[in-house]
Amino acid sequence: MKILMLEWKSFGNEDIISAFKELGHDVKAIPFSKDELHHDDTEETKLIHEMSSYCPDFVFSFNYFPIVSLACKKAGMRYVSWVYDSPYVLLYSYTIINPCNYVFVFDKELYLEFHKAGIQTIYYLPLAANTDRLQAMDTAPQLKDFYNSKWKNQAQIAFVGALYTEKHQFYQRLHDITPYTKGYLEGIMAAQRQIYGYNFIQELLPPPIIEDLQKSLPMQPDPTSVESVEYLYAQYVINRQITAIERTDLLAAIGEQHPLDLYTPDQTFTFPGCINHGPVDYYDMAPYVFKNAKINLNITLRSIKSGILLDRLRTRNITKLNYSLFPLAIS
Repeated sequence: MKILMLEWKSFGNEDIISAFKELGHDVKAIPFSKDELHHDDTEETKLIHEMSSYCPDFVFSFNYFPIVSLACKKAGMRYVSWVYDSPYVLLYSYTIINPCNYVFVFDKELYLEFHKAGIQTIYYLPLAANTDRLQAMDTAPQLKDFYNSKWKNQAQIAFVGALYTEKHQFYQRLHDITPYTKGYLEGIMAAQRQIYGYNFIQELLPPPIIEDLQKSLPMQPDPTSVESVEYLYAQYVINRQITAIERTDLLAAIGEQHPLDLYTPDQTFTFPGCINHGPVDYYDMAPYVFKNAKINLNITLRSIKSGILLDRLRTRNITKLNYSLFPLAIS
């Protein structure tokens, strides 16, 4: 088959192209800009021209983009997308029901949510790992580069990921909310931290709270989508803050007993026992971190209902610190 791949700064570009080619498919990768996600006549025309020129069997992208679906619908072309972000609001676009769509999500509970709503264009597919490349890295020249780099493991425990403590996080912008709203949010976050397997934050945002939040951090659903404003605040603001609290608290508790390597964008964050290496390149260097750590910590985002940790499982030594639904088998 011929595959037209839309390339943007996503994880996994090289690996998916390698996988397609190994299966005998021809791949043409073209740059894709995320400047306009929903609708733009000029960009849609460009995409349709690329389809007409290459005549692929389908268009592929990591994550789903409504503008691509619109172009594929006009061109009579299948659009295959694999979503790895969570939350991902573009799944609630009206375009999601376009019959050209084959949208794969890694969160089985999210798939079931759409399936129960009668959406037939969304499918369940766990995220994957290029095991051949990862095994080859054990003897690759980059291994020496890793051992001479600032990312070399110095402890037996490692955590790779965002802490959401960086400046300009949405929750940190809620300066003008009332003391009542602040206390209310702190209360429901504290309650949610005690509950795993069910997230009730969105259900507990009544109109008065939403109205107050709008004063500090205005949010509005896109007119071409069905998501609610409650969804936006719950998933992009409050659940992310819960994740920030959980990750920092758990890591600090571990650091009190054992040293640990931290690889995160917030290079200012520190606590006793923590060795903050800053962000690590996920493609070239993070696999070495995973391989060299005796214990790789996973603290799942609160927006993820279920998921399989293949990016760490592929390199062994995984410890999951918080509960989430975890499928044990894939058929």
